[in-house]
Amino acid sequence: MKKFVFSAVIHKADEDEYTANVPLLPGCFASGNSEEAVLEEVKNKVKNFLTSEYSEDESPPGEITEVIEVKVEGKVLKYTAFFFPMGGDEYKVLFPFLPGCVAKGKTYEEALNQIKKEINIFAAIPSTKELFVQEKIKKIEIEF
Repeated sequence: MKKFVFSAVIHKADEDEYTANVPLLPGCFASGNSEEAVLEEVKNKVKNFLTSEYSEDESPPGEITEVIEVKVEGKVLKYTAFFFPMGGDEYKVLFPFLPGCVAKGKTYEEALNQIKKEINIFAAIPSTKELFVQEKIKKIEIEF
């Protein structure tokens, strides 16, 4: 068995409801009535995903993240951008907490520069201000 570490993005939906997803693995999301419960549930989803998508000889792609600072209404917030290899050297990059804030680049550096531009444009749109909450990301360890 191998150990893998993934980032789980946690969101408090209501007073007693949490959601979590693993941006690197499509469809790996869960909900629960506490942070601990949602983390345990998302770990189970990740194990099921890995079992169905990869053989024991294969490994999922490695996680590539970069923390980017953005100034919103005078406050500097830090967000984790997730980079996804698209084949060749091309990358897609997104912020889990900012739906629609997505960029692509033919190289990692180009994708990084593009997402920095996109998040600043996104932050300047008045209707998006309420989306800028401080993120909560927990590392989860999975044996597969």
